[in-house]
Amino acid sequence: MAPLDLDEHARLRAEIDGLSKQVRQLIRTESALYQQNQAFDAQVKIYRRLSDIGHQFNGARSAETIADLAARFIVYELNFERFAVFFRESHDSARFKLMRLEGYYDRAVAQGLEQLILDESDPRLSAILREGQSVIVSPEVQDPGLQEIGAAVGMDEFLAYPIGGEPGRAMGLLFSGNTSAKARYQTRVEAGSNFAIGLTNLVNEATIALNNVRYYQELEQERKLLEIKVEERTLALQTAYEDLKKLDELKTRFFANVSHELRTPLTLSIGPLDLLTSDASIPPSAQRNLEVLRANQHRLLRLINDLLDFSKLEAGRMTARFCPILLIETLKEYVTTLEGAARSRGISLSFETSSEDIELYVDRGKFEKIAMNLLSNAFKFTPNGGRIDVRVHKVSAASCADTPHPSGEGVRIDISDTGIGIAPENLAIIFDRFSQVDASTTRKYSGTGIGLALVKEFMELHGGYVDVESKLGEGSTFSLYFRTGTAHLPSDALDAAPTADVIGPTREALSEFLVDDVGDEDDDLDVDGMTDVDQEVIDNADERRDAPDANDETDALITVDEDLVTGAKVVVVDDTPSLRKMLCRILRPTYRVYAAEDGLAGLELCRRIHPDLVISDMMMPRMSGIELCEAIKAETGSLARTPVILVTARADMSSKLEGLEHGADDYLAKPFNVQELLARCRNIIRLRKQEQRIGSVQQQVLKRDLALAGAVQSLMLPEGTYTDETFDIGAMCQPASVVGGDWWWYGLRRDGSLLTVIGDVTSHGAGPAMVAATAIGTCRTHFQLSEAADVGQLLALMNHNILDVCNGDYWLSLAALDLNPALETFRVWRAGAPPPMQLIPGEAMRPVGAPGTLVGDVDFQPGVTDGRYVPGQRFALFTDGAYDFRMPSGRAFGLPRLLRLIEKTRHEPPSKARDAICTSVAENQRTNALEDDLTLVLIDAF
Repeated sequence: MAPLDLDEHARLRAEIDGLSKQVRQLIRTESALYQQNQAFDAQVKIYRRLSDIGHQFNGARSAETIADLAARFIVYELNFERFAVFFRESHDSARFKLMRLEGYYDRAVAQGLEQLILDESDPRLSAILREGQSVIVSPEVQDPGLQEIGAAVGMDEFLAYPIGGEPGRAMGLLFSGNTSAKARYQTRVEAGSNFAIGLTNLVNEATIALNNVRYYQELEQERKLLEIKVEERTLALQTAYEDLKKLDELKTRFFANVSHELRTPLTLSIGPLDLLTSDASIPPSAQRNLEVLRANQHRLLRLINDLLDFSKLEAGRMTARFCPILLIETLKEYVTTLEGAARSRGISLSFETSSEDIELYVDRGKFEKIAMNLLSNAFKFTPNGGRIDVRVHKVSAASCADTPHPSGEGVRIDISDTGIGIAPENLAIIFDRFSQVDASTTRKYSGTGIGLALVKEFMELHGGYVDVESKLGEGSTFSLYFRTGTAHLPSDALDAAPTADVIGPTREALSEFLVDDVGDEDDDLDVDGMTDVDQEVIDNADERRDAPDANDETDALITVDEDLVTGAKVVVVDDTPSLRKMLCRILRPTYRVYAAEDGLAGLELCRRIHPDLVISDMMMPRMSGIELCEAIKAETGSLARTPVILVTARADMSSKLEGLEHGADDYLAKPFNVQELLARCRNIIRLRKQEQRIGSVQQQVLKRDLALAGAVQSLMLPEGTYTDETFDIGAMCQPASVVGGDWWWYGLRRDGSLLTVIGDVTSHGAGPAMVAATAIGTCRTHFQLSEAADVGQLLALMNHNILDVCNGDYWLSLAALDLNPALETFRVWRAGAPPPMQLIPGEAMRPVGAPGTLVGDVDFQPGVTDGRYVPGQRFALFTDGAYDFRMPSGRAFGLPRLLRLIEKTRHEPPSKARDAICTSVAENQRTNALEDDLTLVLIDAF
C-alpha cells in the first residue's frame, strides 16, 4: 500500500473528527432523550399514583384517613423527607392543630411537635392565608416568617399549601420538604418540577375530598337527627293514635248510651202526645201547640236514631236483616204521602217507571231512611214552584259494566230535583261524615252533616251504592243502585217471608216534611213563605181577636205592664217557619208582631216600622242575626237604639259573648223557657219606652233652654249696622239650628277710636250661649267703667270671669281690633280665632294678628300685633262658622272661598257686602239650617 500523502491524511483526520463529533452529539441526544423518558415515566407514575390516591380519597370518610394517604404518598412516592399537616380545631376556631406528621423524625422530636398549634392571626402565615396559594421556601426563595415555621416543623426548604375551604378561610395547612437540599436521594424543592406539580394536584384532590368528608359528616349528622326526630314523631303518633282510638271508643260508647237514654223519655212523651192530639175535647188553640210539639218530638226522635245508627257504624256493629218488599208500590206510597207537602209549596212531584213491580230484598228501616233522606234533601234544596221526579229502572249486568258493582242484574232509583245544585268541587265530599257544603252562620239549609253519609253506608250494607250528578243552579240527581235477588246478601241475614209487601213511611220519617207545615188556623198567624217585608203579619192593635181560651197555656203566661208594654211593635226574624209561628203566637196577645224570614228582610222591615224590639235567630241565610244586629246599631236616629234579643241553639259562652260584643242587648239559648222570653221582652220594652219618654222630656227641656239662650244672646248683641264720619260697620251674628257661642261687640271711645271684639265659644247649646253673654257683659262693663282701659286688661278680666263661671268646661276663641283714626294705627289681639283680614285699596288682602292661647285657659296669653292703616281701607272679622262646613257636594266650603267672597264685595258698603256674603254662605250649607253660628263683621275706616 502506498503511503498517504499529507493532504489525504488531513482530510481523513477531518472526517474522523466530524464523525466523532456526530457520535458524541448522538450520545448526548440519546442521553437527553433517556432522561426525558425517565422524567416522563416518573411523571406518568406520579399521575397514575395520584389517580389511585384520588379514588382512595373519594372513599374516605374522615380527615384522618385523607391526611394519612397524603402523608404516605408525599414521603414515599414523591420522595420528600418530611410531611406535616395542620387542621382547624373546629369550623369556628381560628387555631390550626397538628393532625399528621410523617417522615424521618426522631421519636422525641415527633412527640414534641404533636403539641404544636398555629393561629390564623399569626403574621408568619399571612402569605399563605392571604393569597390562598402555595408558597416555596428554599435557598433561592426566602421568607423569614415561614422559615421560622419551617424550623419549628424541622424543614430547611419546603412547600407550604393552604388546604381549601370557604373563600379566604382555609381548612388546613400542609408543609412538605427536606432538612437538607444536598442529599442526593431527596426531592429538590423547585417551582414547576414534576414533584411540585404533583404535590399541587394532590393538595387539590385532598381539598375536594375534605369538603366531601365535611358535607358527608354534616349530612350524616342531619340523617341521625332526622332519624331521631322520625322515631320521636313515630312514637308520638303511635301514642296519639292509641289515645285517639280510646277517645273514639269512648265517643262511640257515649253516642250509643246517650241515644238510648234519650229514646226512653221521647217514647214516653210521644205516646201521651198522640193520645192528646186525638182528644176532641181539647180546644183548637191547644191542639195547634200539641201538634207542633208532637211533630218536633218525632223530628228529635229521627235525629237521635240517626246518631245511634252513626255510632253503630263507627263501632262496626251495624247489622241488617233483609226481607222482600214490592219496590214500585212502596215508592208510590212514599210519593203519595208527600204530595200534600209538595202541593203546599207549589212543587211538582212525580213518579215514573217502565217496569212491573220488582221484588227487592232490603232492610226495611234502613231502606226507609235511604229513600226519605234523599227525598227530604230534594224538598229542602228545591225552591217553591220547582220540580222533583222519582224514576225506577231495571238495569242489566251489561249496563252495569262500568259501575262499582258490575256483576248481577239490579234496579236503579233516580231522585231528581230542580234545586240549587252542588258545585263540582263539593261533589267529592258530600258523602263524607259531618261534611256540609255551607257551614257558615248565614247558611240557608240546616242539617247535621250525617244524612248522606248514612245513605252511603246503608247502601253498602245492601251491596249497592249511591251516585250523584249535579249542576250548580240547575239541580241534582241522586241514583241508588240495588242488586236483585239474594246471592249478594249474607245468608244468615235473610228473614224468611212468604210474600213481598208494601211499606209506608213512619211518622218519624215524615217529621222532616210535616213539622214546618204545622201552623195556626188563623190567617193572621200564617207566616209561612213570607218574602214581602212590608207585609204586617199580626197587628193586634187594629185586628185583636176574641179573648183567648182559658185553657190556652201561652195566654196564661202573659202578665205585663199595660201602660208601657201593650201595643209595642216587635219584629220576629227566623228562617224556620214553625219557630217563627210559635214566637208570633206567644207574643200575639200583648204586642203588635211583625215577622221576616231572614236578616236582610228583617232589616228592611225594621227600617220601615221602627220597632220597639227585635227578636232574631243567629244562623240565617243572606244575613245572620249578628250581622242584622250590627246593621241595626249602625243605623241613624232612633232605629240605632232598637234593642235586639238573639235566639240560637249555640249555647256556648263564646257564642253568647260574640253576640253581646256585636251590640245585642240580650241572648236566649234554645230551648228557652216561654216565661223567661216574655219577662225579658217585657223588661227590655219597658226600658225602651222609659228611655223614649225621658228623651222626649229632655228634648223639650233642651228646646226651651236653647230658646232662652238664643233670646239672651240676641238681647246682648249690638245692632248690626253703625255709620259715622269715621267708621262704617256692617255686622251679622246669625245663630245655628242648635245655638252656639258666637258673639260680637263694639265700643266707641271719646277720642274717636273704635274697639271691636268677635268671639266663638266651644260647643253648642245653652251653656256656650250663656258664656258668650258673659263675655259681652264683661266688655260692656269694663268699657263703661273706663273708656281708656287697656284691652289687655279687658281680656285678662274676661279670662278670669270665664274660668270662674265655666271651671274649664268651655273655652273662647277671640279676636279684638282697636282702630285709632287720629294716629292712623291699629292693634290686633288674637286668642285662637281666625285672623282679621286687612283690605288696602290697590293691594292684595292680607291677614293681621299673631295667634295666642284660648280664653278660659289658666295660662292665657293673647297674641298682640300693631300696624298702620290708610283711610279708605276695610277690616273683616269672622268666626269659623263662616267657612268650616260642607257643601251639598260633600266638599268643604273652606276659608279660600270665604276670602274670595270678601274680596269680591270689597267695593260694596259694609252692610250690603255683609248681606251678600252671608246669603252666599247660607245657600252653600249642606242643609237648610246653619250647621254653626255665622258671625261676620266688616269695618270701613275713613
